[in-house]
Amino acid sequence: MARSDSRERILDAAERLFAEKGVQAASLREIGTRAHANPGSIYFHWKTKAELVREVFRRRLAPLDAERMRRLEAAQAAHAPDAVPLETVLEALVGPMLELVHGADRGGAGFLRLLGRTYNEPDRDLVRMLRRDHGATLERFRDALAQSLPDLPEEQLFVRFHFALGALAHTLGSDASWQLVVGARRRPASWEEVLGELMPFLVGGFGAPSASEGARRMKETA
Repeated sequence: MARSDSRERILDAAERLFAEKGVQAASLREIGTRAHANPGSIYFHWKTKAELVREVFRRRLAPLDAERMRRLEAAQAAHAPDAVPLETVLEALVGPMLELVHGADRGGAGFLRLLGRTYNEPDRDLVRMLRRDHGATLERFRDALAQSLPDLPEEQLFVRFHFALGALAHTLGSDASWQLVVGARRRPASWEEVLGELMPFLVGGFGAPSASEGARRMKETA
């Protein structure tokens, strides 16, 4: 087996096992068995499990970050000198992630489940690693959202961004999220349909009146 083939098989096996069991629970021995590779070949490519974990995420998230930024920067250029509309910013953030299900070469649904599990079962070391390697992209989007919502206090923008990521994590990590309820029945949903349902929810959440404005309106109508 060529070294490049061995490397990709190990990464694929690690990605699947991390999604199934969690990063901490999946052992290098199990990964090697799933990849039909001996432990020595794993250590040949990565000196530690932490390095392997980092590469599993990097090979999917680096191109994802690049596509997100490409869309955001294109929107900023198109709308300059004005701020990018809220919905456009959110589409650039969320759309490329849901599109991952389109191709196994980008991780497909399996990597989306891994991301969902990572958000819902946070590992302190893993979270630190992801923030270090990929946090700059989220910061750029947070800045863009602040420009789209200039009247929203910074603290509330941070909270709503946190809630939005939570909704996205649930969507990624739950098979039930990829089904739409039609009456009493469920049917499979494409990523386009899921995005179509998720976007109004996110736009409505970010665009809602601030807490102080909401309280003021309640007093006026009381």
